[in-house]
Amino acid sequence: MDKKGIWRRLFIILLPYRRTLIISIFLSIIVTIINAAIPIVQQNLIDEGVMQHDINVLLVLTVILIALALTAGAIAYLISVLQIDVNLKFTRSMHLEVLRHSLKLKSSYLRNEGILKIINDAEYNIQTISRITESNFFAIFLQVFTVIGISLGLIMIEWKLALLVISTVPIRFLITKLFNKTISKASKNAIYVNRNLHKWQSDSYNSGAINEIKLWNLYTKKNNEFEDLLKERDKTSKRVGLIIRRQDLFGNAAQDIILNTIYIFSAFLIWRDHLTIGGLLSFLTYSNFLTQPVGLIATLKMIISQIEPALDSYDEFMTMEEEQSHSEDKKHIDSPKDFEIKFETVCFSYSEKMVLSNVCLNIHAGEKIALVGDNGSGKTTLINLLLNFYNPTGGDITLNGENINDFNLEEYRNLFGVVSQSPYLFQGTIYENITVFGETELDEESLKHIDLLRFVEKFPNQLQTLVGSESGNISGGEKQKIAFVRSLLKKNTKVLILDEPTSNYDVQSEIDFGNLLVSISDKAVILITHRPEMLKKVDKIIQIYNGESFVFDSYEDFVRIQFEQKGESDEYCLQNN
Repeated sequence: MDKKGIWRRLFIILLPYRRTLIISIFLSIIVTIINAAIPIVQQNLIDEGVMQHDINVLLVLTVILIALALTAGAIAYLISVLQIDVNLKFTRSMHLEVLRHSLKLKSSYLRNEGILKIINDAEYNIQTISRITESNFFAIFLQVFTVIGISLGLIMIEWKLALLVISTVPIRFLITKLFNKTISKASKNAIYVNRNLHKWQSDSYNSGAINEIKLWNLYTKKNNEFEDLLKERDKTSKRVGLIIRRQDLFGNAAQDIILNTIYIFSAFLIWRDHLTIGGLLSFLTYSNFLTQPVGLIATLKMIISQIEPALDSYDEFMTMEEEQSHSEDKKHIDSPKDFEIKFETVCFSYSEKMVLSNVCLNIHAGEKIALVGDNGSGKTTLINLLLNFYNPTGGDITLNGENINDFNLEEYRNLFGVVSQSPYLFQGTIYENITVFGETELDEESLKHIDLLRFVEKFPNQLQTLVGSESGNISGGEKQKIAFVRSLLKKNTKVLILDEPTSNYDVQSEIDFGNLLVSISDKAVILITHRPEMLKKVDKIIQIYNGESFVFDSYEDFVRIQFEQKGESDEYCLQNN
């Protein structure tokens, strides 16, 4: 991004807060006038009040000085209030933008990098970019006008000395410019290092990883990995910090050299009666006041050098392709009672590895289908294609003869209720999880008649019991039951997808589930299961083998073909599928 580009980008970012910025600039102009007046008032106080022994002038000018100082302080406080408000709104809007964008990213990004890493990378960039709304950066408006005001005041006292002091501004900027490339390069490296750290955290900070670490006693290994990453992060942070300190060191040194030469030049001016003692005292006081805003304004370029790579990285994140769900050309779904979903010679590959090849299958309303296959055969990929998480690399998936990509994505996914082997529960009550916080309108009394929910009776608060995905007060089977009932009762659901739904059930729960499954007549059901009891209840069995699909009209046909092909007993065949 070129220099014009970075300033244009910052202008666009701050544009929503233009009203607040205009108010800040107006207040800063008032401060400019005050700062321009203070050195003149101070000079007259000393020359006309102190040196002339005039108590009335002394008192009046002292009161005026106090009033000016208090007014400037009050305005600076008001500008700080505006800055804090902008900073909070800005960071909140960016965090929300990150969440909205992340949730709509195509599944390929989530599969390759993981949602935690993607969000952490973006949050790190926000932390850097938000510096443009922090106090130091926001105070630039005030400090620029402060410099102007003080400079005008100093010129009115003695223009020759004022030029000497003001010369520190371009010198300070020149020194800052020399450090810009170095700080920009170091900031880019810091972003890269933090990405590696976030990837490690994404891999390690989940319950599955923690359990493996405990089972394999990998405490020392993971601790060493994390320590190495933290050392690398600290190394880059230290480098950035030291560059900034060196820039301040050289800038302040040049400033101090120039300001201290004032004593020599002012002595000659006083000896020649071109400068009064009061003028000198005022000049020296406000020359020192000039150094802080000049240093801050010079640091602005340093801050921009850090923000620039963070903006580039954030823009890269925002250009990640989203799923298209609200395009105007997308068709709406009328939730037909009768429907047909077809896989027409569908193929799918990761990179160059073919996962599914020429898959053909039909799904009709009210149909019960079992999906079987070895681990890694492509069952999960087929489901992800059906849910439009992935797009086929060949062939088409259609709903009632039209490609599923032609429909509104949210309306299409509303047709499905999905229960995974390890279902996710929201932080809330059992009732809130089943109704998804009111998305499904059901009274508690009607839920109590569902046999699979009998387990809630053991809790004092029954359906109002607090649960969550990491809750230890309910079992894996009970989580599956909640998720199944939630999907079953979901509005507009036409297809239930159940991944090993009874894997954690006891015998009675399996019977209850089987009875409930048989009673479902208005929805298609896709069961990913290897249990003979479940396979006997379906209308057809689809086997995924070597990336291809094979359809069997009955459990008996499936077992017979397996036996003929492998020469094994049906129980063995089932265990391997």
